Amino acid sequence: MAITIEDLKKDLRSISEAEGVTALVYALLKDGQLKKLDIENEALGGIKTLFIKQIYDDILSDKDKHLISLSSADERGNVIYEYDLELPEDFNCVYEVSDPSKEKTIFNISEDKIENIDALIVEIGNETEQIVLYKTIAPVNVFRQKSFILGAIKADHRFTKLDTDLLRISPNFQFMKTKSGFFVMELKTLEKWFGFHTIIKNEATKSCAVIEELSLLENPETLIELIEDVTFARKLVKIHKASPVLRLAIPNSDIINFCQNYPKIKGRIKTNANGDKILLDTNVSKELFVKILMDDYLTSQLTKLHYDTLAKNEFDNPPEENLEVSTTN
Repeated sequence: MAITIEDLKKDLRSISEAEGVTALVYALLKDGQLKKLDIENEALGGIKTLFIKQIYDDILSDKDKHLISLSSADERGNVIYEYDLELPEDFNCVYEVSDPSKEKTIFNISEDKIENIDALIVEIGNETEQIVLYKTIAPVNVFRQKSFILGAIKADHRFTKLDTDLLRISPNFQFMKTKSGFFVMELKTLEKWFGFHTIIKNEATKSCAVIEELSLLENPETLIELIEDVTFARKLVKIHKASPVLRLAIPNSDIINFCQNYPKIKGRIKTNANGDKILLDTNVSKELFVKILMDDYLTSQLTKLHYDTLAKNEFDNPPEENLEVSTTN
């Protein structure tokens, strides 16, 4: 059963409000090494407060926040994605920090160097449960000694030169692990990972195979040609994972009839000479075909207006015994 946004909030609230919660911070280096940062207790307390407040502001207090699976990601905003695909090796570090069998090497400031930090892994929790946050570190957050850095001394009302490297930690984070799973806060950041590209292309290939089995397309190979485009490939992934048209086994003839008659797409998708298969001869027709399989074209029962939906939630039909009908004489 899929986790809901209420379930996720319950997990986060449980940890953030628990007794004995502390923070540990690890540096993921550019060469893939994971090392623990030796940080004084007062500063660790400040880091814990910083991220717990961010979780509260960005998730717990947001009544409009949505949670959907990554494989069915659509165009809606204000979303957290539950990761439900093969996890790239880049994220093994998120699980390693909570694994007591993994030895944690201390970050050596002289040898490892701050500029080699690619991301911070922040673990917040106690002995029983934790949340782990993955935060990328941009070069703008690293201040090295070769820059001229001034520090303000309040007591003397003056500035003095700081002869040290500095690392700025802001409260935003891109990924999160809880006991319920792994979650994506920023989809665009995920799409930049080469490992994720490979996973998406593999999943999109499965969708192409499912589509080919339908014998619905005259030229199914045209979809395979677009798999290298990760944005289009991600749209294809949704088909074998969450297509209502496939789930309900809608006949090919009904799909073709829909393409030929629905006002918003009529004339934009061609068929073969026999009229029994769809011919995808333009990029527009390929995009429209994916949207058709995802049942994105809807008609209001109230106004009879037609819509191209960017996002939608499916409602369960209430069982007949729960329907109440009243009559008046």
